[in-house]
Amino acid sequence: MNKDELMTVNVVAKMTGITIRTLHYYDQIELLSPTCVSSANYRFYSHEDIDRLQQILFFKEVGFNLKEIKIIMSAPLYSKEETLKRHVEILVLKRDRIDELIELIDKVLKGESKTNFSVFNEDNIIELQERYHQEVLERWENTTAYQQYKNKYAGMERKNEWLRLESTAQEIFGKIFHHIDETPDSKNVQAIIHEWRNFISANYYDCSIEMLRYLGFLYVSDKRFSSTINSYGDERLSEFVNQVITIYCDNNISK
Repeated sequence: MNKDELMTVNVVAKMTGITIRTLHYYDQIELLSPTCVSSANYRFYSHEDIDRLQQILFFKEVGFNLKEIKIIMSAPLYSKEETLKRHVEILVLKRDRIDELIELIDKVLKGESKTNFSVFNEDNIIELQERYHQEVLERWENTTAYQQYKNKYAGMERKNEWLRLESTAQEIFGKIFHHIDETPDSKNVQAIIHEWRNFISANYYDCSIEMLRYLGFLYVSDKRFSSTINSYGDERLSEFVNQVITIYCDNNISK
């Protein structure tokens, strides 16, 4: 392959909007590895790699987690064309729902519409996602990769994994509480929030600046979140965490 056709991780990140950290994580879990790694450890991606990344994002959009995506895309009978056709079905439903919401808002603004909550219903989308999800997993359930996935995360091992994640979260918030008498812009708490962001990205989903800012809002506006976080310290903690996150996001808005 012509080296001029390869792209650095920085170019891929700018082109796709996927953070460099996420691309490194995809490489780490062997979901998306660069075609070439130089002797100086620079990653280079091909157009085929970018195509695979797009397919990964399609799967995420319709509800699959990263472990399932890896299993499906590594299966010998994986069909890109068939998969994309099923993705379109779900995305069309999402588009239609958005069109209906826009139409409703226009009518409300013009005073032409009565109260209507039916457009907020996502049952048909959820049903199709779940049916597609189940069909795909059933199709690949006899593959070696899927059996390894089931064995690894079934029963007690899955419970242990959840306990590990919960323990780590408690540890991180506990460290923040240790510094609660400092200002929210202190280097100590800013570093811990960065650690929290990386933890979320590594174990749940890509925690962009926008997502982290939204989480900070939830930590104070949603009692389920605030109660859990405050249990790691006292009633000040969730508000303090939100302040720390706000400053972190303002300082890292382009990252």
